[in-house]
Amino acid sequence: MWKPESKKAQIIGTGVKFRQNAGKDYPVIGEFEPNEWVKLLNSALVDKVTWHRVKRNNGQFVWVIDYYLHVPLRQ
Repeated sequence: MWKPESKKAQIIGTGVKFRQNAGKDYPVIGEFEPNEWVKLLNSALVDKVTWHRVKRNNGQFVWVIDYYLHVPLRQ
């Protein structure tokens, strides 16, 4: 099993939004840059959807659906 704190992931797509907490019930608070790299911190399963808490390069902590993340196998 991977250690989340040691992994980086790339945002896939454009217009990918993020939230302050995991789940679609929380408001969108921003949008990632295309192809932005983030640091994976932890995850949560909400309504059968996996969300990841990530740290952006600007130091902001946000949540994003795993569908929009690409985690390279080798790091």
